[in-house]
Amino acid sequence: MLYEPLGGALLYAANGHVARTPLTRQRAEPLLHRLADGRPAPVGALLAALPPADRAEARRLLETLESFRALTRE
Repeated sequence: MLYEPLGGALLYAANGHVARTPLTRQRAEPLLHRLADGRPAPVGALLAALPPADRAEARRLLETLESFRALTRE
C-alpha cells in the first residue's frame, strides 16, 4: 500500500486502486504503520488507538482497503 498527502487529505493506493480519505497523514499514519507490520489485529483494537473523531473515517479506510484486497478478515 502507498499513500501520499494531498492538501488536507490523503490519497492511498493498493493493488491498482486509489482512494482518498479526509484523514491527514499525521492522523492516518499510526493506523497504516500498524497494518504494515503484518500482524493480525481486531478492527476494534486498531480503531481504539485513534482519537474518537477519526474512528469512523478510519473504519471506512479499512473497508476500502479490504475491497481493494489489500486486507483480509479472519
